[in-house]
Amino acid sequence: MNRIITVFFAILLLQTVSARDYPVQFSKRIENNFVKCRLENVQPDGSIKPLSNLDGKTDIENLFFEDFNAPVEYFFRWESKYGPEEPLGFRIVKDSSGRHYLLEVKSIPNFKEVNNKLEEEFPLLLMSLKGLDSIADSTVRRYGKHNMAMYAKRRKEAPKRYRVETRTFRIGDRFAEALYNKFVNWIDRFDSKAEGPSVGYWATFRCVVDNEVWTLSLDDEFTADAVALSDLCREIIADAVAGRLDEAKYLERLGD
Repeated sequence: MNRIITVFFAILLLQTVSARDYPVQFSKRIENNFVKCRLENVQPDGSIKPLSNLDGKTDIENLFFEDFNAPVEYFFRWESKYGPEEPLGFRIVKDSSGRHYLLEVKSIPNFKEVNNKLEEEFPLLLMSLKGLDSIADSTVRRYGKHNMAMYAKRRKEAPKRYRVETRTFRIGDRFAEALYNKFVNWIDRFDSKAEGPSVGYWATFRCVVDNEVWTLSLDDEFTADAVALSDLCREIIADAVAGRLDEAKYLERLGD
């Protein structure tokens, strides 16, 4: 009976939360762009080499943007009714000459294949809610412990098997700089109290400002301007991959 009551109040809580009488849920981080106080920074001659601070990145973000923090980074993931869908992202960097900007679009073509295989290798123990009250507490705890262990093994193994695909496009200075300025100004002025829709996905916006790296992450509940910027980023990815990236169109939308 206690478990039935617990489930009832959990459902009631979810209904209350969905009423949007609370601020948008977000994470905003401002950190040093470089770290220099770790063992991996020590060179053979004893000197200290600063390394990019990647601590604020998730496992998949580190696969996409593993070596340094780019001036602009966008990361997007979502779930459909069929489960997690392929994450996408992009970053803006300079080419080897340092004279031209590049747009690097990131994806994981084998995302679903890997996840399906991991579900087979690390299966969950399932139970019906209908008969939950008749199951011993020890069994419920055992199932829970097993499933948590399986999820942990999947999370640890998945990044090793994902294959990141990078498609690179040369872009103009005005477009790159306009998008950078948009990220900087938007993250700086982000208002978590503003109302917005539930969008069903998770996105991270990141930029480097002087010696700092700024990161803003949103999960499902987005402000209206966050939706607009995320939609614009996803359109940039789609247009670049399709070979129809119209920088003039985006410059107009970015107000440049």
